[in-house]
Amino acid sequence: QATDADAGDAQGTTLAVAGDHAVIGAPLDDEGGIDAGAVYVFELDSQGVWRQQVKWLGAAAGAKYGTAVAIDSVGGDKRIVIGAPGDGGGKGSASWLRGRGRSWTPEATIMGAGRFGASVTVSSGRVLVGGPGAASDDGTAILYEPDVTATPPWAAVATIKGTAGGAEELGTSVALDGEVAVVGSPADSSVMMAAGSVGVYGRTPAGAWNKTATLKASDAAKSDRFGDVVSVSGLTVAVGASAHSMAAGAAYVFTGPMGAWAEQAKLHAVSGLTLSAGDLLGGSLFVSGNLLVAGAVGSTVGGNAGAGVAYLFSRVGATWTLAGTLAPRTSAAQEGFGSALSLDAGQGHLLIGAAGNDTGASNAGGFYDLIQRKPNGEACA
Repeated sequence: QATDADAGDAQGTTLAVAGDHAVIGAPLDDEGGIDAGAVYVFELDSQGVWRQQVKWLGAAAGAKYGTAVAIDSVGGDKRIVIGAPGDGGGKGSASWLRGRGRSWTPEATIMGAGRFGASVTVSSGRVLVGGPGAASDDGTAILYEPDVTATPPWAAVATIKGTAGGAEELGTSVALDGEVAVVGSPADSSVMMAAGSVGVYGRTPAGAWNKTATLKASDAAKSDRFGDVVSVSGLTVAVGASAHSMAAGAAYVFTGPMGAWAEQAKLHAVSGLTLSAGDLLGGSLFVSGNLLVAGAVGSTVGGNAGAGVAYLFSRVGATWTLAGTLAPRTSAAQEGFGSALSLDAGQGHLLIGAAGNDTGASNAGGFYDLIQRKPNGEACA
């Protein structure tokens, strides 16, 4: 947890990890104004302890800076991207910085429209930002790449727009892995009202970005909001629909070998998993290789409503199974464990947000770090 935790900050609403650096969003932090928001950077020290390095504040009241965060490695540095969808009276903005530890250099700040910055992601030197409220909620997502001729030195190389008049909220979620981009449209009503859909885009050798697939749930239902959350790893896409089945929630896996995308699994239907109304499975997701973590922030644990859990799934071949249920040693009501997830499988760290954590102050929020260990008890990295 941050050193200056205050009531209602909601730290851990969003988070991301890359190697020895983590970025934590607190979009309701009031230090820069009511709900201006804040973002913290932590660095892992030689003793395996996360140490707070810097805190950045939202520009003005209502900016909700830190609503979305992302991080990636760039040479020996890190690049952090931050969304502030309430900036400019709801127009929204996204900014990114490069550095490490306590030393960071701003690279770009871009103002948008329609809650621009509600979702952000970064991979391989590219930044993707969603603005689901653009064009009367049709939504948009804009992809940026470095361009030394531009000011700031980044150029929009692709703009993805929701169907005109569809109010599908395209850009509510975004994910990027190399040359595969994924964009959620949870209010898409092409199947039934707000059942939702997800678009997959690929980069051509010429540098253009083309849509390669539209993903929809095989058990789609009205108001599921499939695509509220997305994650991608290689040719595997994970999609959340936390409103599915009386908000018990759902999580899906799609794979795209040779570009032929198809549903591989419905994780809410795997053996050993029992859900109840209001569990909100799929409200957060993260996939990395053959591992996938899905949050269920509404789950009741030990009689504590809304304590939250996260489920770990693993894949062998094309089959996904439930590998474990993750929760704090002591659960608390409305802690919201699982509010955000980020896994660095190479380093063996899984960060889990708990935006309702009351340590230090009511709903100050915080995060947990789960470390993967070898059978002899040693850390994997």
